[in-house]
Amino acid sequence: MSKYNDIDNGDIEVIEFKLFDFLPIFKVVKNSKYELYSFLGLPLLKIKHMCQDVQYKLFYFLPILTILKRIKLPYKNLLHHYDNVLEKIKTKVQKGQKIRVGFMVIYDACFPAEPLFKKMLNDNLFEPHIIVIPDTRRGDENMMFQMNKTFETFSKNYSNVSKAWDDKNKTFIDFSEKFDIICTANPYEAMTHKFYRIGKLANNDVLPIYFNYGYPAVSFARRVASMGSLSKMWKVFSESDAIMDEYKEHMKNHGESLVLAGYMKLDTLAEQKITPHDRKKIIIAPHHTIEKNFDENIGLSNFLTYADLFKEIPKRYPQIDFIFRPHPLLKVTLEKDTVWGKEKTEKYFEEIQQNSNMIYQEGGDYFETFANSDGIIHDCSSFLAEYMFTEKPVCYMLRNKDSIEKYFMENGKEILSHCYQAYKKQDIIDFLDDVIMKNNDPMAQARIEFVNSELKVNYPHVSDFVLNYLKNAITGD
Repeated sequence: MSKYNDIDNGDIEVIEFKLFDFLPIFKVVKNSKYELYSFLGLPLLKIKHMCQDVQYKLFYFLPILTILKRIKLPYKNLLHHYDNVLEKIKTKVQKGQKIRVGFMVIYDACFPAEPLFKKMLNDNLFEPHIIVIPDTRRGDENMMFQMNKTFETFSKNYSNVSKAWDDKNKTFIDFSEKFDIICTANPYEAMTHKFYRIGKLANNDVLPIYFNYGYPAVSFARRVASMGSLSKMWKVFSESDAIMDEYKEHMKNHGESLVLAGYMKLDTLAEQKITPHDRKKIIIAPHHTIEKNFDENIGLSNFLTYADLFKEIPKRYPQIDFIFRPHPLLKVTLEKDTVWGKEKTEKYFEEIQQNSNMIYQEGGDYFETFANSDGIIHDCSSFLAEYMFTEKPVCYMLRNKDSIEKYFMENGKEILSHCYQAYKKQDIIDFLDDVIMKNNDPMAQARIEFVNSELKVNYPHVSDFVLNYLKNAITGD
């Protein structure tokens, strides 16, 4: 048996093996997507390359005998696929067509790419669109409520907003073939419908890009980085050198898709109008991780410990205006029968709103709140770095000293060192008495220097940086 020919005919390569140079024994025909193997003229095996997957079909000439097997390829194959998609997008641009960009949003408070969306609205190269997608993990009632609420929130400001749910036909809408670029802030594939998962989108001619919905500072971010979804992205825009180092260590593709950009979500903070006010304004923002199952990885919330204190504080400090802004998932979690239940939860939130100097803020944009506040008391993960951008004092609630080592990455520990830390009720009272009421803020200078040197990468022009990055990748300008 000898090799007869090895012909590279454009995109098609043909390899034949013949016995005595005339009897066909084995033949391979392949291009960038397919490999066809035949033996004695009979089709034997078909291999189809599908981004990060390979599809094998044995005896594909007889469908009833077909065996289908999918095997994950290395992430480099996916990056090669994205190179091909990028070439197709470049061809569209050369033909004068616009680049269709879909921004997938689950909660109205979790749209970190909104500054980029706004920039694209005024750029002739792009045609941006907001797609409100579902959170399918927390019940149908919450899913529909949040989808409608988020849709209404963005529809007030933008015309190009769609829901992923077809109200008439009671089905989800597959947008995967309608966009050239998909932007998401959701790394959790199981959190939404299969149509809006990166694994699904990566099998289409679309470039997925990712921005963290919160600033990575807790150790749980390492777990997020190690998820396959992030390594399936065309580009992951990162916030700082410290986070880049963490992600390179934990991402399955070793950070090949990372781009240092800065924290784009906070571009909006710099645009806020500061309203003069005589009374101090303090934010109280408890996290949602109150259940025991969070203790191992991200047990940050101290809400159950300080729930009564949060109702007492407005009465104790009538000269201060408070904004009670819990994580959007806290109320949903409290309503579970295994926690408080709906009745007790509703009663608590009613009591919170009975205080004349306490405003209950239920999700939505919080940048104006940040800009016009004088301090914050919280135990959230993303707010840890985000509020630091205001350069104002922070009281961070912790269960104990061990929590710092257990739950925070190195950059998170450094941020915490510039916060007033509260381990008990009196620590919160002292923060209000001394730092807020008496303006005794000994951490101020070091905090401001740290924020400007370590956190404010490209601030407040991260969206400009990303927009120019995408344009350069597409047009080469």
